[in-house]
Amino acid sequence: MRRYNRTRVVVFNAPSAAMWGRPITSRRQFQAALYGLIALTVFGFCLAFYVTTSHTDQRRDQTPQLSWLDLTWEAGLDHQTAGHTEDGLDITWYSELHTRARLQSALATMNAKVMFEGNVRVHLLVLPDPVEELLMTSSNEVVGDISLEEWLDMVIASGKGGIKLNFKDADGFEQALTLLADRAAGLRETPVWVTVSVASGPGGSGEGMMDAGWYTRIIDRTFPQAQLVFGWTYPCCEASGDSSFGRGNMETMLSVCRSLNRPVVISAPAVKAASAWQHFRWLLERSEKLRLLLWSPQNDSSWTNSSVYDLLIIRNDWSKRRIFYDLPEERLQEFRQVASTAGSPLVYFDVLDMDAGKVTWDHSANSMSHLSRALRGEAMMLEADVALQGQGTPNQTDLPVMTHRSPLTTSNFTLSQWLDLVLTSKKGIKLDFKSTEVIVPALKVLREKRAHLQRPVWINGDILRGPNGLHDPMRTDHLLHSINAIFPEVTVSLGWTSGWTYGHDNEAYSWEMVERMEKNARKVHQPVTFAVRAVLARRSWEKFDWLLRQSRRYTVTLWAPVTSHDKIMKSDMDYVRQQSERGRVYFDIPQDVMPSLH
Repeated sequence: MRRYNRTRVVVFNAPSAAMWGRPITSRRQFQAALYGLIALTVFGFCLAFYVTTSHTDQRRDQTPQLSWLDLTWEAGLDHQTAGHTEDGLDITWYSELHTRARLQSALATMNAKVMFEGNVRVHLLVLPDPVEELLMTSSNEVVGDISLEEWLDMVIASGKGGIKLNFKDADGFEQALTLLADRAAGLRETPVWVTVSVASGPGGSGEGMMDAGWYTRIIDRTFPQAQLVFGWTYPCCEASGDSSFGRGNMETMLSVCRSLNRPVVISAPAVKAASAWQHFRWLLERSEKLRLLLWSPQNDSSWTNSSVYDLLIIRNDWSKRRIFYDLPEERLQEFRQVASTAGSPLVYFDVLDMDAGKVTWDHSANSMSHLSRALRGEAMMLEADVALQGQGTPNQTDLPVMTHRSPLTTSNFTLSQWLDLVLTSKKGIKLDFKSTEVIVPALKVLREKRAHLQRPVWINGDILRGPNGLHDPMRTDHLLHSINAIFPEVTVSLGWTSGWTYGHDNEAYSWEMVERMEKNARKVHQPVTFAVRAVLARRSWEKFDWLLRQSRRYTVTLWAPVTSHDKIMKSDMDYVRQQSERGRVYFDIPQDVMPSLH
C-alpha cells in the first residue's frame, strides 16, 4: 500500500465544509480535497463563461450579424423584375465625402440604394490641451472639416443608404469601431463596410499591409455587424500604374481570407481587375463567401487605354450578386447604359448557375402571327431576320422590314413595328441582318428606341464564307464600323454563310475559317458570340473550343434554320455541352435535340 505524507492543505471540500483548514490525515481525505478543488475550478470557469457569453449575446442583440443579402439590399426586392433583381450594379457610390458640404450634397440624393464612403484618419488637434480626434480626409490625405462622429450622425439621421469607412493604418481603428457600436441602434438596418489593406498588391513591397486577424478580432468584439472589405497595398500612384495582378496576388489574398468564417469583399482597382480577370475569377471560384468590389477614383488615368466594355467582360462572366462597382457617377451611368443592352442574357434573366443552356429561344419570329405567339410563350430571346423592303428588286427602299428566308422575301411588317411589340414584353432581342445595305437603316431604328431597349440586344451578320456556304457574306468593316458609329451598346454576333444537305458529304468548319473569324473578333470591343450551324458543330468542336479560350468576351451560339432539314443529333449536342463551359454555349435549336441540362 502506498503511503502519503501528511500535508496541510487548505481547500473547500464540497462534501465536508468542516474540513476547512484541518490537516489531511488519510487517503480518503486527500481525495475528497482534490475533488473539491477540481469542482471549484470547473465552477469558476463555468461562471466566467456564462458572464462572458451573456455580455456577448447582449452585444449581438444590439448589433445583429446581418446576412449578406441584407448587406446588399437583396432582401425584399422584386424577384420577378428581370435585370433589376439583387444586382450589385444597382448601388450608387458617393466617395471623397470629407467635408460637410460634400456629405450634405450626397445625402440629398434620391437614389434608393446608395453607399456613402469616407476615409478615416487620426489627427492631433492643438487646442488648449492637445487631443487626438478621428477626422474624415480625402483619398490623398486632405483633412476635411468634419469628424467621424459628426459624419456618422449625419448619415444615420438621413435614414439613407449604407456606410463604407476606409482605414490606411491601425491608428484609431478600435476607436472608430467603438463609435459605430455606440450607434448600433441607429445602424441596425444599415450596411456598414470597413476597408483595410491586408496584402501586397502589384509592385508592392508589403509596406502598409495590416494584420487581417487583428482587425477581424476587433470587429467581432466591438461591432460584429460590420462587413469586412480587404484590399491590397500599392506603391505611390501604382493603383493606376502599369503593373498587373497575377496568380500570386490571388493566392496571398485567399490565404488571408480562408480562415475567416464570414463573407469578405475583395477590393481592387477596376481597370487592373478587368485586365487580370482570369486571376480574379480564379479567386472568386475558391469560395462562395468572396465578393468583389471594383473601384476607380474620380480622375483615374488608367482609363486612358480602357473602357467600360472591359468591365462588361466581368459582369457578363460572373454572378451579378457578387460584383459591386464603386465608380464615379458619370462612369457608373455610362457602364449601366452599356450593360443594359450589351449585357449577357444570363445576367438579365438571372439564369440559375449562369448556364447558357437554360436560355430559351424562339427562332425566325418574322411575321406578326409568329411574333404574337412568341410573346405569349416562354422563350427568353426572340430571333428575327431583317432586310430592306423589296430587297434585291427594282422596288427596294431604305425601310427595314422583317423577312422570310429561302428564298429571301420581304413584307410590310417593319422593324420599328416589330420592336414596338417586343418592347411590351421583357424578351431579349437578336436581329439577323440579311444584307450589307440594311445595316445602317436598321441600326438607326434601334438608336431611336434606345431609351426603351433595357434588355439584351444582339446584332448578327454573316461576315465570312463558311462550310458549304452559297451566299456572299456581308462586308465586315462596314458592319463593325456602323455598329460602333450608330448603336455600339450591343452584343455582336459574327457568323459564316453555311449550308447542309442530307445524304451529302458536308464540309465542316476549317481552321482557316475559325482563325480568320478570331482575327475579326479582335477588332470588336463589345461582347462577341459566334453563330455556328449546330449540325456541323461536333465535327469542328476542337476549333471552337480553341476559339472560346482566346477571350472571356467570346461565347458560341449553336443555331438551326427553321426552313432547312438539318439532321441534328441530340448526342452531338450532349457532346458539345459536356466538352464546354456551361456559361459559354447557347443552343438556339429545336427542343427535341436540346442537350441534357443536368
